[in-house]
Amino acid sequence: MNAQLTRSHIDKILSYLRTSHQFINCHMVEFITEKLWEKFIPMAIQDEVGGSGDIEAATKLFLASGQPSRFPSLHNFISNSEAYHLEKLEGVLLSQAELLSSIGVDANVQDDSVNIREFMNEKKNHEVEIVSKLVSTLASNLSDLAADNMYVLDAGDGKGYLSSRLALQYNMKVLGIDASEVNTEGSQKRMKKLERAWTGLKERTEMINMGVTPPRRTKKPRERNSSEEVTKSASSRYKSINNYITKETDFGLLIRQHFDTEDDFKMCLTGLHTCGNLASTCLEAFANNAHIKLLCNVGCCYHLLSEAYCTNDSNFTNTELISRSNSWGFPMSDYLKSQEVKLGRNARMLASQSIHRTQTKSDLNTQSLFYRALLEVIMKEKFPEVAETPRVGKVKKFSNFKEYLKRCDEKCQLQLDRLEASYVDEILEKYANMENLISLFYLVRMSYAQVIESLILLDRLLYLKEKGIEKSYLIRLFDPVTSPRCYGIVAIR
Repeated sequence: MNAQLTRSHIDKILSYLRTSHQFINCHMVEFITEKLWEKFIPMAIQDEVGGSGDIEAATKLFLASGQPSRFPSLHNFISNSEAYHLEKLEGVLLSQAELLSSIGVDANVQDDSVNIREFMNEKKNHEVEIVSKLVSTLASNLSDLAADNMYVLDAGDGKGYLSSRLALQYNMKVLGIDASEVNTEGSQKRMKKLERAWTGLKERTEMINMGVTPPRRTKKPRERNSSEEVTKSASSRYKSINNYITKETDFGLLIRQHFDTEDDFKMCLTGLHTCGNLASTCLEAFANNAHIKLLCNVGCCYHLLSEAYCTNDSNFTNTELISRSNSWGFPMSDYLKSQEVKLGRNARMLASQSIHRTQTKSDLNTQSLFYRALLEVIMKEKFPEVAETPRVGKVKKFSNFKEYLKRCDEKCQLQLDRLEASYVDEILEKYANMENLISLFYLVRMSYAQVIESLILLDRLLYLKEKGIEKSYLIRLFDPVTSPRCYGIVAIR
């Protein structure tokens, strides 16, 4: 997809979002106090949704089990928003097979690699298996990335899930970089455990793949064989360091320092769920460093992005990390900068929500949202002297509204124990009919989630196009139910 088509899609999304800026930035806690249903839901939808039975039936539309003919306005609203999802935008997404084909690799060739599932949960295993294979395949088939002079830089290394797989399974030289010293220490410990167990895990997986039941695990030490000796050398291929990445980071210097090499080399920059600004920083680093020949980045945590044109974000971002950053996370492209496009923190929070998971679970679990909205009513009525309700955050282990209030009091010292039990019962009864309505409102608002994500990712892609990186692509890498942040940006220099 070229820059012109990217800008065209961005224009359509901006036009769609422009009239909904307040809606996507509203606070769910104010659903009752600010009458958000009446304020933001189109009148045609309000007219369609009347009693509680209609509300429940309308909710099923979002869970893929409703009747579109019963709620035509709501159905059209959902369809209109879906038109701006990446999958629906013409010429935007490239499949992995199409990407590999573009560099002369047959994606249908049998893969003889093994999938080691231990030491990771299902979600992380799914992600690591796909990204490690893609990076290895791209690196081994690009002429500028010969194995003997190529290093992988893993930004936001975390516990070293991706780095260790690249080093152990694909024999790649990897420098894991993380801003957290705790994460760096944890990745080193995990690598040592994985390294000791690798040969046995690999043998078991190979046997399972052949339909053979492996023998029971035993603590009895085995004689070291040649493959174990080879595995031991993985520690020399994978190094992890504590470092805060900026667009000016001298990755070449880091490679020379930690791999003790003076030879010429090329680099590949990866990042599996790089948090907030780190994703945009990785793209800037790639654009600024001609020695980085390959980029594979999957971003996450859109709510932690800093925005150049959003002035009321300071209370909600990680101010310590933001102060160390030397660039904004959004927008990246000159095209959006020229329009001073802004999203807002609540809109970015919304972009991180997953309609796919919601549809799969078919259980909204919005009771905490309802209770939080009731708490806001109580604060307005009984504690008007409190200018702003403290941030309650996630509240766990409650079975009813009174227990919820107790947990909130424990976290924020709101003096809710002063409330009479009869008053609490009265509030709960008065607004009982709002519980299903807030669930429907939540889903209607969630219709914008993937639209906002589309804008963020297209802005990043356009940034690379503007920098002359024509071989830059958006790819869906993961199953969106297993891993909601499923899109990756791949760029080849």
